Amino acid sequence: MHFWSLGSPGAVVFDEYHFGKYVNAYCCTGEYFFDVHPPHGKLLSALILNISGYDGSQPFAHINEPLDRIDPTLLRLIPAVAGTLIPVAISILLLQLGASSWAALLGGWAALFENSLLLQSRILSLDSQLILATLLGLILALKANKSHAPPLRWMLAILAGAAAGFALGIKATGLATVVLVCVSLYGFWETPSRRRVLLPLLAIIGATAVYFSGWIAHFLLLTEPGPGDVWGSPTGNLLSDIFEIQRTTLGAHAGLQESHPYGSSWWLWPFMWRPIFYYGTEESALFLLGNPLIWWPCSLLTLWLGIRVISRITRKGLESLPRDPASISRYQLLLAFAAFWLPHMLISRVMFLYHYLPALVFAICLAALQLDRLGLGGNGKFQQLPLFTKLLFILVPAGFLLTAPFTFGWDVPTGFLSWLHGFARL
Repeated sequence: MHFWSLGSPGAVVFDEYHFGKYVNAYCCTGEYFFDVHPPHGKLLSALILNISGYDGSQPFAHINEPLDRIDPTLLRLIPAVAGTLIPVAISILLLQLGASSWAALLGGWAALFENSLLLQSRILSLDSQLILATLLGLILALKANKSHAPPLRWMLAILAGAAAGFALGIKATGLATVVLVCVSLYGFWETPSRRRVLLPLLAIIGATAVYFSGWIAHFLLLTEPGPGDVWGSPTGNLLSDIFEIQRTTLGAHAGLQESHPYGSSWWLWPFMWRPIFYYGTEESALFLLGNPLIWWPCSLLTLWLGIRVISRITRKGLESLPRDPASISRYQLLLAFAAFWLPHMLISRVMFLYHYLPALVFAICLAALQLDRLGLGGNGKFQQLPLFTKLLFILVPAGFLLTAPFTFGWDVPTGFLSWLHGFARL
């Protein structure tokens, strides 16, 4: 699904207006620019276009601009590859967390048919890469914890940190990935040992190396004067410039105070409030809408479980929480959900529904893990599953089809499009 008709629409969609210019600079023009996001994700897309022979002539001047000087499929290739791998990574992560085979498969199945994840990975954006790097970091961290061979354990910890560093290099919210990987490697629920300190340190080394390597490439490639010079031209010093741009980026984030008709508040995201209009004609449109049979149940279940855990800690203390492996897995997923959702309450700049997608992924994982707790998972044949679980495998694609016209831009009645535009602006 991620690659089917990937070049459609053959026009600039929403944030491609920004990211297309940045990719032009990396692959072709070398003009210095400034962006509030780190360079790693954009560098990958630029690499693909450079290999293809693209010359950087597409201006990306406005949304809906025809993409007649670049292959739209190549432009969106890296996000689509990452989006394709996300359901696989979710299933692997769930197996690492102790989920049954059918619960793990259902988690990946739900991610595959989650419309918002699909649409966001079918345009030039950064979110699918961020999510995949986060999942990979946690998978490697869990494998490191389970390894009994010290050299392998150390290598896995470094690789987990490298994946986390790449997540941080895609978006600043990837800092949550670094924290989650270090927490997982430290293992607060385990018996104290030197390993608990060593593995997070190795992860931080891996994260630092990958994060700074992306910035080095950023300054090596952008050697010509450009629009980013108004934020301060590079001095040529590939360490002083790196540290200075971190400070500039923080200031730029704080200075983004403009409103947007499709902006939304963090506390509304679990309810899928205010979908985003990406692209449209008189008969069709791309709207960032989630699968209602995934988004709402998974989000509300996660909020309910989180409230229960907080309530228990408040009444009986932290030591009252169960420490069995299944409970620890749920705590890890709750922590991941909170790490990617709650920090947004501190951000004053305009935000959008897609900022919730990393948290949504962990809500999906938690819902799948909860199936086992309720006795609705299993490792046997499909015929042996409870009827409710079998129905979930059918209902998830049904919810996907309900929203699919706005995921792929199929024609719909004009009156319904007008209503959806009005609802999104409420």
